[in-house]
Amino acid sequence: MNYWRSKLAAPLPTLDLPADRPRPPQQTFRGAKYLCEIPEEIAARIEALSKAEKCTLSTTLLAAFKTLLFRYTGQEDVIVGSPAANRGRVELERLIGFFANTIVLRDDLSGNPTFRDLLRRVHRTALEAQAYQHVPFDALVEELHPARDLSHTPFFQTMFVLQSFEIHDTRMGDIRYQPLDAHTGTAKFDQTWELFRTPRGLLCSIEYNTDLFDEATIRRMAGHYQTLLTGIAAQPGAHLSDYTILTDAERHQILVEWNRTEAAYPLDQCVHQLVEAQAERTPDAVALIFGEEQMTYRELNQRANQLAHYLKQCGVTPNMLVGIHLDRSFEMLIGLLGILKAGGVYLPLDPAFPTERLHFMADDAQISVLVTQTSLQTTFASSRQTIHIICVDADWPKIAEYPDTMPVTSTTSEQLCYILYTSGSTGKPKGVQITHRNFVNFLCAMQKQPGIQPTDVLLAVTTLSFDIAGLELFLPLISGARIVLARKEDTYDGSRLLHYFQHAGITMMQATPVSWRLLIAAGWDGTPAVKALCGGEALPYDLKQQLIGKTSSLWNMYGPTETTIWSTVDQVLPTEDVITIGRPIANTQMYILDRHFQPVPVGILGDLYIGGEGVSPGYFHRPELSQERFLANPFNGDQEARIYRTGDLARYRADGRIEFFGRSDFQVKIRGYRIELGEIETVLAKHPAILEVVVVARGDADHPQLAAYIVFAEQKIATEQELRDWLKRDVPDYMIPATFTFLSAMPLTPNGKVDRRALPDPERQAALQEETFAPPRTALERQIAEVWAEAFGMFFVGIHDNFFLLGGQSLLAMQVAAKLSVALRQPVNVRLLFQHPTIAKLAAALETLPAQEIAEPPACCQAQPPERPAAAEQPAASAELFTFEHRPLLSLYAVGKLPPCDAVALDYLTEGLIRKTGLEATELIDRWCQHLPTLYNISDTPWGRIGYVMLPFTDTELFGRHAELLESAADAIETARLLGARTVAFTGLLAFATNYCRDMQPLLAGRANLPSITTGHGAISSAYILNLQAILQQSGRQIAEERVAFIDLGSLGGSVLRLMLRIVGHPAEILLCDLPHRAASLETMRRDIIERFDFQGDIRIVALTPEQINEAYAATLFISAFQIAGLLDIGKVQPGALIVGPACFEQAALLTRLQERGDLLATVGGVVRLPSPIRESAYRPRALEQHLTSGILEEFNAKGDSHDLPSCAFSSLLSSCVPGIAPTVGEVDEQDALPYYEALQRLECQGTALHVGNTPISPEIIQSFRQRFGRGEK
Repeated sequence: MNYWRSKLAAPLPTLDLPADRPRPPQQTFRGAKYLCEIPEEIAARIEALSKAEKCTLSTTLLAAFKTLLFRYTGQEDVIVGSPAANRGRVELERLIGFFANTIVLRDDLSGNPTFRDLLRRVHRTALEAQAYQHVPFDALVEELHPARDLSHTPFFQTMFVLQSFEIHDTRMGDIRYQPLDAHTGTAKFDQTWELFRTPRGLLCSIEYNTDLFDEATIRRMAGHYQTLLTGIAAQPGAHLSDYTILTDAERHQILVEWNRTEAAYPLDQCVHQLVEAQAERTPDAVALIFGEEQMTYRELNQRANQLAHYLKQCGVTPNMLVGIHLDRSFEMLIGLLGILKAGGVYLPLDPAFPTERLHFMADDAQISVLVTQTSLQTTFASSRQTIHIICVDADWPKIAEYPDTMPVTSTTSEQLCYILYTSGSTGKPKGVQITHRNFVNFLCAMQKQPGIQPTDVLLAVTTLSFDIAGLELFLPLISGARIVLARKEDTYDGSRLLHYFQHAGITMMQATPVSWRLLIAAGWDGTPAVKALCGGEALPYDLKQQLIGKTSSLWNMYGPTETTIWSTVDQVLPTEDVITIGRPIANTQMYILDRHFQPVPVGILGDLYIGGEGVSPGYFHRPELSQERFLANPFNGDQEARIYRTGDLARYRADGRIEFFGRSDFQVKIRGYRIELGEIETVLAKHPAILEVVVVARGDADHPQLAAYIVFAEQKIATEQELRDWLKRDVPDYMIPATFTFLSAMPLTPNGKVDRRALPDPERQAALQEETFAPPRTALERQIAEVWAEAFGMFFVGIHDNFFLLGGQSLLAMQVAAKLSVALRQPVNVRLLFQHPTIAKLAAALETLPAQEIAEPPACCQAQPPERPAAAEQPAASAELFTFEHRPLLSLYAVGKLPPCDAVALDYLTEGLIRKTGLEATELIDRWCQHLPTLYNISDTPWGRIGYVMLPFTDTELFGRHAELLESAADAIETARLLGARTVAFTGLLAFATNYCRDMQPLLAGRANLPSITTGHGAISSAYILNLQAILQQSGRQIAEERVAFIDLGSLGGSVLRLMLRIVGHPAEILLCDLPHRAASLETMRRDIIERFDFQGDIRIVALTPEQINEAYAATLFISAFQIAGLLDIGKVQPGALIVGPACFEQAALLTRLQERGDLLATVGGVVRLPSPIRESAYRPRALEQHLTSGILEEFNAKGDSHDLPSCAFSSLLSSCVPGIAPTVGEVDEQDALPYYEALQRLECQGTALHVGNTPISPEIIQSFRQRFGRGEK
């Protein structure tokens, strides 16, 4: 055991093979088998190599297999399982029996060894493991306690074995015998590779988990193994990275076919020449609209020509850098074109940037001419450079005297067009150089795909310092289209963006996901004519679903600044679940390579490199960095060709499209801006108080935030505000961390590097803020501070803390504005937050608002909410109890039209509901939920309000889109927090689909003030008991006389059974009915029932298999938590049976038997009847009025009438509002469920009136049944 303890010391790696589907939270065992043959020629050469290296064929094949795993995953610590005969003792050698054991083979592949070196390592490991093969595998698990994960087996996930016998065909006379390959349809591990020696070579049998892998993936993997063996046989002394694993056909497809993007374009033209040509074609067409004014192509071209002549007179020569420092305006576009027409290279200097950063850029670029405006001209007054400043507003009278014809220059397409500074890892930004040829190729490619027409109107929203602005400003101008230039303050206000869409005839917009969300959050219902381009950050799935239904087409764009804006494009289709970045644009090549510069196969993650016409000449005055990032193209015969190392991870799909998987280095994107974390670290490290600093990106994918971790030098300290001020001198606002966490020391990895994964969740350090923290002084400031603190998950916020420096962004600003409108009982426009970003300034601004803007608050916003009426005071049931709202309930809540919720229940769509609406699932989700978690119903009970939030998933999708489900559920929990809920219930299959909420923890870690989570098992178990008591009472039966079949004894059925034994009593017999794999658990439960409850009756275990299932029909009482209809046949149930929880039967057949024969009774299990009716408010868009009737919604909630409430939803309210009731998650014991049962009794709740679905069972049927089959008191 000491050997194994040392060999398998933590941390143990998990083999991360690229799969076709996400790994389920609980390991599944559905499998298939793939067979292939490795030719005799290869097998013989591998055997010869084994003999030469004095090892077995099995060891060589295993070493090759580990090489394949290394090349697939990049993991250097590889563990594989293998069977061992375990006959090492003499007395076992001649004994008949099966003594095989599983051994664990762990090898170190670090250092890129040669195959011979690896073979020696694997051989040594195999010999050591064989020496200790007698230690049972189960004993290893029990003794070493590996970290357990239900999603995979302990220690290893892949098995490899070479069988010691050869497979031969055998003949007896005329009869030929050959082995039959039988497969059970299961897989014990992710993959099991079993090899057999045959006369034709090696037979390879690969058993694989079909929930992870497709056959095509396994087929490719087997082909790569054969290619690898061929290379090893030819060159056993080569390093592991030198072997190719791609077949010749694959290599040609990946490197040549998928990069065949050649297309003609005017490679000798400059950008401004294309604009000039368009102006000649359509001189009177409108080129640009800004505010209430517009400018034609002729006017734009002529004014740019005049500026160009003036710039030449000021000394601008070809390839000379000219700074442009202008607010968004006509003059900005005139300035850009004027600089290019004069032969210059424009350098955007964003007015929003800090002065120090602008000075660095101007000095680094050595600009001597600056195009600006009067209000901004002092920015460079203290610059070290001598700069000729041209103010286009004040100097225009002089400029207007120059000719309006195109000036003559010697500019060529090989010269620079612009330089754009991006974040740099050394602490200073770096200038990316883009030539006219780069830019013209890009614009021509965009004309074709996604395409633009002269009739298009493009809304330009991007700042000039962001490279994607190049598309917005120049693509329309070379195509005869129209630009609507949004004002700066409008670009981060969703309501203002919406105004453009409503009044400016917009047909095209390019924006980051954040900007698209702003527009949607402002109430944009969609514009059918709009072509949506989304880029700058990864396109989230939920946003894709929303945009698909609101636009004519949606395009996902990808590309770094260094390869000219966008390098790939993909039209996103509604039928596709996977979002890709598509294929390369014209004259562009994409390469996905491993760390050793080898192309990776389809499906394998690698580093993304880009080649072609868009690749920049390099960084301005940074030859070392250029040499590091712009590399010679090894796949192109042109020695001058370069490829750019993006630092992004990606993989090919089988159709050649590319999936993006984020950064491989420490570069991130925040609000669309690419940021080198090292630049922020370098600036902070210069602070005299700081000893060490690390900056990371935290938060979810949609709203990442920067977090700084600081270790101070001895006897030195700084406040958070001081560090923010220090940074603001050199970096723009978007590069200032949202949080600063102060540590005594950085966590380290074993090799002494900072362990970024071990950094704690960000904290605000109150003690270190005391010098600058100012508490609220007035009631208004206190109210604002409370809303901000909740939004940021902080205990306090100072009145001088800046909303955006705390981590606020546009979408959060809209949410905060809505919450403030409710809390303050007056409208708060989001623009106020941008204009007055501190509490002190915002409060002062709000106090100056005209009195007429302050509305009388609704009742729900009073300081003391009205008391809820007692149960007896509730109104009688009527149609008024169920009302519909055509506007989203969440928006009504945000403006104070609906009160807060005490609890929230998460829900999903069922196939049954979808069928009843007559709509397709995607159409219903789009119209009802807009592919977002949606508050669709509120139940008002005597004890509080429950909000129902619909996740945009059907019951058939819950397990197939696991990662998306978790993200959606996390968003729904945030929604519940905004609604004021204290507990959130995961109803129905959501509990199982999220591994009883355990899978939610990584997504929720670090988020403050979230509601508690419950799966409601305590309340559901109690509801089953109430309904059991009700059906026994109404049927005139006693539990002691019943033969009870419990169907599905999983996380719920066991607690119902035990609670029945404790409260209702002991039946005559118990049938424990479940799937065969739970036999051991059922036996444990059987013994527990006998021992704990002194049960005297019979207890039988019935496997729900075709052979045994008929035994279940002997029951007189069925209690089922099983949710799959048709498991049991209602026709086989004996007359007089009672059913609690009828979902395991076909509902239609059950109702038919009830109505025609009346020889059984049934009722729901997990619903309770309240003593008074429930008021319901439901969200039903007008487009769904004919599809979502009150009857359908009531059936969806399993409601027999207005008194009924699903117990799982009720559990969230009970644990929120009833003292002594704690939320339960997952399986509960009867001790945990009992407080719920007692609470329901105290609240006078009962079992429901007998019903199936929303069909009540008539009193006549019940009375007839009682007379025929009742055996208790009549």
